[in-house]
Amino acid sequence: MKEKSILLFLVFVMLLFTAALFGETVQVSSIVEKNDLSVGESFIYQVQIKGSEKISSYPENSWGNSTFSKNFSVKFLGGQNNSSSRITIINGKRRESVNRGYFISYRLIPKTTGILTIPAITITVDGNNYTTKPIQVKVTQAEQSKDFHLKVELDKNKSYVGEQFRITFTWYIGLNVKDFTYSIPFFQNKNFYFSDPSNTAVDPSRLVSFPINGTTVNAVQGKGSFNGKTYTTLTFSKLVTPKKSGNFTIHKSVISVSAQTAGSSGSNDFFNSFFSSVSPEYSQFSVPSNSLSIEVLELPKLNKPNNFSGYIGELHIKTTASPLNVKTGDPITLTLKIWGPKNISVWDAPDLEKQAELSANFKIPSEISAGKIDEDSIIFTQTIRAKSNNVTEIPSIIIPYFDTITNKYSFAKSDPIPITVEYVESVKIEGLSTPTSQTLQNDKVSQKLLQTSRGGINFNYEDNSILKKQSYGINSLFHFPLLGFIILPALIFLSILLNILFHKYKLFSKKYYRKNTLGLLKKDLNKIKTDNLVTNKTGKKITLIFQKFLSRKIFKDSTLTSIEKINEWLNKNDGSDKNISLILEIFKNLDEIQFAGSILTEEDYKLKYTDIINKILTAAEILDRRIQK
Repeated sequence: MKEKSILLFLVFVMLLFTAALFGETVQVSSIVEKNDLSVGESFIYQVQIKGSEKISSYPENSWGNSTFSKNFSVKFLGGQNNSSSRITIINGKRRESVNRGYFISYRLIPKTTGILTIPAITITVDGNNYTTKPIQVKVTQAEQSKDFHLKVELDKNKSYVGEQFRITFTWYIGLNVKDFTYSIPFFQNKNFYFSDPSNTAVDPSRLVSFPINGTTVNAVQGKGSFNGKTYTTLTFSKLVTPKKSGNFTIHKSVISVSAQTAGSSGSNDFFNSFFSSVSPEYSQFSVPSNSLSIEVLELPKLNKPNNFSGYIGELHIKTTASPLNVKTGDPITLTLKIWGPKNISVWDAPDLEKQAELSANFKIPSEISAGKIDEDSIIFTQTIRAKSNNVTEIPSIIIPYFDTITNKYSFAKSDPIPITVEYVESVKIEGLSTPTSQTLQNDKVSQKLLQTSRGGINFNYEDNSILKKQSYGINSLFHFPLLGFIILPALIFLSILLNILFHKYKLFSKKYYRKNTLGLLKKDLNKIKTDNLVTNKTGKKITLIFQKFLSRKIFKDSTLTSIEKINEWLNKNDGSDKNISLILEIFKNLDEIQFAGSILTEEDYKLKYTDIINKILTAAEILDRRIQK
């Protein structure tokens, strides 16, 4: 017996030693803010962890069984570290004690009366699972008052799937309110999508914001009459889009109110004392609403267009484009303005690739800009490019929609936009894919035809018109004799001066250009970087600058040379040179950026063009050194 006592004592000592060595014992418990409340009255449920702060898993907005979800609505409020440390010094000896902890909070709202149970919650702490004890709360029906009323209204009682309707809540307030909580079960219905209407026309000073079911609403303060009596009112609305057909009941909403009782002291102005800490005498009231129903119909399958994308309600579309005078392959910004349906903001852009006539004559990137809301309309922009100079217009954009007035499918159609497309020469991009690939066909006539590839219009455009000298000629001076006597001597003097400078300094000669090609390239590229302005022509400018450098450096001439000639020269000189691959990569990148459409922001364009300019400078410096040797 004595030996057994000694053994137990040793075990106890070992347990104390282990606790001191490895830290505090983990304890997990749960508490509620209050356990006697009314329907719709929110309260905090908290799980407290002592002895550790290493929490690896816990439930958020739901746990327990289906009965719990029927009895309570749950809002996860997050977790927070609750550790603390304390240092004490006694007789010169320093001692530090650390208390580790964590707590997780939830906001619960009871939906029914009775003795309701909050089930146990399981949490993983330091790799081990801990379970709290269930908690019971008593929920009663709060006292109702003739001084409060809640009215719910729909702007229609029948809707189609995807057709938006409006639900409006008006709270009539007859007593001073200290605190309140909304419970709207309908907002938890997964068969509907909820969004906020625009309140741009409302005076901001009349808006009162408060949370409902985890979201914030902006209610409008006003005055209203209920059963012949005038009340202060709070009114807010939600736009509701059905996702599924069927008959749905909109159950009663409830406001749990802590309000000043009639006859007690204090202000009766709700908006002046809503956040007041003065509490003369308050009672808890329950304010139930009326219940409603909504019938949601399925869209008819008969005569439903193949490219129907969900627009419901009378639809209108207007298109504009800029510029209207372009060359083949130049970008055109097409703008679509769509209006009509109330829920226009929830729909995606129409698929322009399904517009047969448009896709046949224009290159259309698969991406389109996000819609921009403009009052009751939505605006989309897209970059398109004409594939041929035979194109004379941007065709009508046709969008199918379901007309809820006629209960039939119809079509919104924009007007065509006349454009002028000039012919321009181009080459196939396939010929530049590798240094050893074959050049284009030898037939010079066919090389001048516009070529297209699966990758789109190509980067190398030959437009010698920009190099043609345009002058009036000396004969034009004789149309204005007096002007001729003044200008002609000046021109002769200038010509002599230029001739002297040319022979003395070899200015403007091919040799000068070739010798200073790298400097001229840097000057032109730095100008683009300094301007810091990205337009649709930026990529083409960079292409022309780099082409001009290669032409001067390789062919000792400033005339623009087509890319197949440059490619041919590079292959003949050294097909294995890494610099050749870099040059081809530069042209390919320029092409990709110019045909990116509207998916890139201006900042994206700047970053990509800066990267290409740096690559051009690298390739140019290597090529400049190699040719000079």
